[in-house]
Amino acid sequence: MKAIRIAIVLLLFGSFWALSSGCGMPRVELKPEGQPPTLEQALKNFAYEKKPFDVQMQFMEDRPGYEIFRVTFPSYFQDQLDAKEVVAWYYRVKDPHRRAGIIQVPILGGDYSESIWFAEFYAREGFHVLRFERKAELFEPDTGLPKTRTVLIGTVVDMQRGLDWWETLPEIDAKRIGVSGISMGGFFSSMLLAVDDRPAAAVLMLNGGNLAKLIVISQEEEVVLVRNAYKKRTGWDDQAFYREAYKATADLDPAVLAPRLDPKKILFVSPRFDQVVPWELSSLWWNAAHQPRRIVIPTGHYSSVFFIFYIQKQAVEHFRRQFGYPVQQ
Repeated sequence: MKAIRIAIVLLLFGSFWALSSGCGMPRVELKPEGQPPTLEQALKNFAYEKKPFDVQMQFMEDRPGYEIFRVTFPSYFQDQLDAKEVVAWYYRVKDPHRRAGIIQVPILGGDYSESIWFAEFYAREGFHVLRFERKAELFEPDTGLPKTRTVLIGTVVDMQRGLDWWETLPEIDAKRIGVSGISMGGFFSSMLLAVDDRPAAAVLMLNGGNLAKLIVISQEEEVVLVRNAYKKRTGWDDQAFYREAYKATADLDPAVLAPRLDPKKILFVSPRFDQVVPWELSSLWWNAAHQPRRIVIPTGHYSSVFFIFYIQKQAVEHFRRQFGYPVQQ
């Protein structure tokens, strides 16, 4: 506990220094072209035909309190993505009664450690969990922004289809479904929550709105590498890059979808000194989403890991309240 307190004090000191010295993300003025998309236009992008599909479920591991299964089913857009198969992991609680379930959405890249931490935590707390893997790389210089658009739509549609299957299982309480996502997983989670009325609660962490601007200004290493490769190949400056990114993503953007959200469902966790999803974009989404409950932590994007135990405690309490379960003190 002493080490945790020291870490928090250091983070607070660093945050104060950053604020007082004026360091952080510079404001970049980027102007979209044309009329902004409407909510109705955005929602149409995620329409899909509900039809039967084959789901394979393979037992992988037995743990105290829950079992883990690998789940696969065909992607909806077979002709548009390299990934023809959706992969998810089902953490099934050992309980004969129907229980709430939480969909865990992955981050942009790297391994799945953050998603696994939360999935295992929720399962230990008595929630079934369906943890999705990524469908494909969201940002690739060789395939361009049209691929980004396809991945955005395909990911949300296939999560809905995963829910179509999951809610039919006898152990799942379909009226108590939650969504949990970190960083880009938070972006996708907010989109799923906006286009699908079934989730009753959500914990959204380190996400925001205006994907086009995020692509241009984010300091996330993978985004920076792809952005530099785009600009080198095309000769675009920031404004030209933003214009093309806006064309590809504006009518899918979480901030455009956000007015449809019920703020009472949402717990939003936002680092004050984030340079991956800057405060400006975090606040843009928060305001568009009718200002749900917001926990502001005095960190950057990656240093938010120092608060993981606090965030997990707040997350599980939020889900319990929304599902009508007792909140453990």
